[in-house]
This record gives sequence, C-alpha cells and structure tokens, in this order.
Amino acid sequence: MKSKNFRIMGVAVLLTAVAAWYWTSSRADSFEDANGNGVRDDVEAKILEKYGNHSENMVKALFQRTRAMQKASSEADMTKERAYQIADEMDKGRGCQIFIDNHFDEDMDIEEWVVNTYARARIYNRFNAFFSGTMLSETPEGNTCDFEVQ
Repeated sequence: MKSKNFRIMGVAVLLTAVAAWYWTSSRADSFEDANGNGVRDDVEAKILEKYGNHSENMVKALFQRTRAMQKASSEADMTKERAYQIADEMDKGRGCQIFIDNHFDEDMDIEEWVVNTYARARIYNRFNAFFSGTMLSETPEGNTCDFEVQ
C-alpha cells in the first residue's frame, strides 16, 4: 500500500511539473524586456551575440524586424487586417536591413529565436495562414527604418 501511495504522489508531482512547464513555455504574450526597446531579452541577447559585430544601424534594423515578428507570433486574436499590418512592418524591417546593407542575410535566425514555443508557433502559423494563396508585395525600397540611420 505504501508503494502505491508513493507512485501516485510521484505521478501527481510529475503532472504538476509538466503542467507548470507547459504553462510557462506556451505563453506567447509575455516576455522580459529589461531595457524597454520592445525586443524580448532572450532574442536581443542572441542578436547581439551573433550580429553585434555589425554596425549599430544593422542591429537596430534587426530589432525593428524582430519587434514585428514578435507581434506575428504573440497576438492570438489577430484579424486579417492586423496580419497585413504586421506583414507590412516585417517588410519594412527587411527593407531597412537591405537599405543599410544590401548583402546582409541573417539566415532565418530571428524567426527561429522569436517563434520558439508551441504557443508562439501556433499563432505564427495562423498569421502565415492569412497569406495562403496570395501574392505579397516586394520588399519596399529606400529607407524604411523606424529610426534615424547614422
């Protein structure tokens, strides 16, 4: 009988731990942003680690695109109109990157870093579904940066 109680307690503890992990790892709408720049701290750290040797303008352009991608992977009640607004912001972020350095390519790193939980992936897939079967515009030309380029 004592062994059975220990197994039941063990299963209860395990289920509680799994539920806690799922809750914390599946939240798409909350994140730490210690410096208030709108970029999740975990993603900012990865951008600075990998791309910190690039110009300050390029890092700011990556942050611009990241902020838009975070919206695309966190706004659970997104409408089609909102999805198109966010896509426009993402395009402007990419346009800013091209404006600063036409040969720069971040190899989809940001998407991998931003869309890193089940909940975020589910929302991001819904965001992308709004564009299924449609032709999107080309990346805008010129300065589409949301900051003053130095």
